[in-house]
Amino acid sequence: MTSKTFFRTHRTTGILLLIAVLPLLMAHHNGVAEEQDKDRTGAPGSDPPCSNTLCHDDGSFSPTFTIEVLDLDTDEAISEYVPGQVYGLRFTVAAPGALRFGFQATALIDSDLSNAGTFQNPGVKVQLEGVDGRHIVEHSNGAFPGIFEAEWIAPEAASGDVTFYGSSVAANGNQESSGDGYVGQSITLTEGEPDNIDSHPGQAIQVYASNGFLTIHSTHSAEITLYTVSGQSIMLKRIDSGRTTIPVGIQGIGVLECRLHGGNTLIYKLLF
Repeated sequence: MTSKTFFRTHRTTGILLLIAVLPLLMAHHNGVAEEQDKDRTGAPGSDPPCSNTLCHDDGSFSPTFTIEVLDLDTDEAISEYVPGQVYGLRFTVAAPGALRFGFQATALIDSDLSNAGTFQNPGVKVQLEGVDGRHIVEHSNGAFPGIFEAEWIAPEAASGDVTFYGSSVAANGNQESSGDGYVGQSITLTEGEPDNIDSHPGQAIQVYASNGFLTIHSTHSAEITLYTVSGQSIMLKRIDSGRTTIPVGIQGIGVLECRLHGGNTLIYKLLF
C-alpha cells in the first residue's frame, strides 16, 4: 500500500468514526428523546441515564436539579394534585461554572406506571416528545440559565399517587461529553379531593370542579347546561362518553344540569 493510499484509507475511516460519534456528543443539545429516541428520565423501565461514560460522565460539575409542580394562581409548589386540574411545571438545573443546561422528565401513575395526565404548552427551549408510548418533556436546546417550564393536566380521579422522574445535565460547552455533570431527581404527588361540593356516586356521570375547570366523566353522550346560582344559563354543550375538561368563565358557586341522552337528568351544585 502506498503512503497516499494509506492516508486516504485512514482519513476516510476517521471521517466515518467522527460521523458515528457526533450523535452521541450532540444528543443532549436538542434533547435525548428527539435525537436518540431514548427515555433517560430514570423512571422504571427507562434507558440508562446520562451519567454513564457513553454520554455525560460526572466530571467538573455537581449540579442541583429541582422539579416543581405549581399552582397557576399562586405560583407555589404543590404536593397534592386535584384530578383534571392544570398546573405549571418548572425544572431548574444549576451548577457554578456550567455554560449550558438540559433536562428530560416524565410523569407516571405509581400503581401501573402508565402516563400520568398530559403535558402541554412547552415554554422556551422546551419540547414534548414520546418514546415507546411514554410521554416526555425535555429541553429543545441547551439553555442558560437552566430554567425550563411547561404545563401539566393532572390525571383523572382515582389515579392515585403520581411520580415525576427527571434527569439533568450541566455542560461546559465544549461540544463533547467530557467534563459535564449529571443528576437525577423524582418527586411524588398524592391525589387530593376535587373541589366538587355535590356528587351522585354510582351514576353514569361524575363531575369535578376546581379553579375554573369542569372535568366530566360520562359513560354516555350527554347535554350539559351550566347556570349561575341566580339561574342565568352561561353554557350549553353536548359531550361524548369518556373524559371531558371544560374551562368555565365564572368564580364562586354554579349549578350544572346534565341530561343523559335517553336517561335521567342530574343536578350538581359546584364550587369553582
